[in-house]
Amino acid sequence: MVMIGRRVAEHLKQESGWPAALGLLPAEKRVSNTESYIGENFLGYRFFHSAFTARYEAGCTLFIMDFASPSLARGAADAYGKAASLPQGLPEGKITDVADPHNGSIAMLLRGRTICGVFGAGGKTLAHRYLKLLQARLPAAE
Repeated sequence: MVMIGRRVAEHLKQESGWPAALGLLPAEKRVSNTESYIGENFLGYRFFHSAFTARYEAGCTLFIMDFASPSLARGAADAYGKAASLPQGLPEGKITDVADPHNGSIAMLLRGRTICGVFGAGGKTLAHRYLKLLQARLPAAE
C-alpha cells in the first residue's frame, strides 16, 4: 500500500510538505503533533475559516489564518471587531488584546492578509511574547 502511495505521489509531481501558513508558527516550545486545521467557524465565528493552530508548552494555542487578500482579512477583522465589541476594531500591525465574549482572552494581530493570535496563555506577557515571535515570521504586508 505504501509503495502504491509513493508511486502515485511521484506521478503527480507536486510539492510535499507543510502548508506555508502552518510553517509560520514558531517551532520554539511547540508541543509535537498538536498542529491542526479548522476549515470553518474557527472560534465559533463564520467569518473565521481556514485556521492553522498549534499548542505550546505553556498551555497556550497559537493560530494563523491566511486570507486570499488584505481586503478579505480586513473584512473578517471588522466583523470580529463588531462581534467582540471592539470600538477600534483590529488595527493593522498592532497586537490587540481582546476579551472575546465566547472564548476569553485572546491576543490578536491583523497584518496584510493574515489574522493570527494566541489564546489560553494565562496573561498578556506570555501571549504577546508568542505573538511577537509569530509576527516576526510573517511576510511583509501587501
